[in-house]
Amino acid sequence: MDWESTEFAEAHRKYRERGVGARLGFGQGTALIIIDFQRAYTRTWRAASLDPVRNTRRLLDAARERGVPVIFTYVGWDPVNPDAGVWGVKAPTLPQLHEGSEACEIDPLIEPLPSEKVLLKRVPSAFFGNTLAEDLRSAGVDTIVVCGTSTSGCVRATVVDGLSYGFRMMLPSDCVADASPASGKAALFDIDTKYGDVVTVEDVLGGMRPPRPAGSTHEPQAGRQAR
Repeated sequence: MDWESTEFAEAHRKYRERGVGARLGFGQGTALIIIDFQRAYTRTWRAASLDPVRNTRRLLDAARERGVPVIFTYVGWDPVNPDAGVWGVKAPTLPQLHEGSEACEIDPLIEPLPSEKVLLKRVPSAFFGNTLAEDLRSAGVDTIVVCGTSTSGCVRATVVDGLSYGFRMMLPSDCVADASPASGKAALFDIDTKYGDVVTVEDVLGGMRPPRPAGSTHEPQAGRQAR
């Protein structure tokens, strides 16, 4: 992403002078994680446009065609015991997202197939408190494409945790959304500089490939640059 024409130009130059912000590139096996594109966020005031969902659909179709693993997440709480913990103190409307309600349904534009994993989460990161990282690594995944909402919240948290687990994290900027454009743009800069590669749908279509199961042999290659 070209940061020189943005308000982050000076910071971008300073990071580059220090060698920060190198490209990760795509590895040998990709997974697609779609974060919280549920009706509560795609069909309400928070959604300025459905374009990020439509763009995500392009990647979803390609992933299915190529045999790339797809994981969906959504947030929701038990209406009888809607305890969202400390996160709920910060965002008190979260417990209003009741499991099984329309608000928790994945947007129909990207409806999951019965065979695809749909994870309920009650924290920002898709990796917290589960075996997702181990499952993906065992499947031969070394690169994760993250789409969804919000860019500055759950998407960012997932990208940071994914990097912490050793994955190459790819974030197509045309497949994410944020209720605050300023926060979303700042998160993109932060991610592109420190935690992953901010790319486009076309970049992902060019680099996405199915993983090889653990135990298969192949020669290690340098990451294929997204741009």
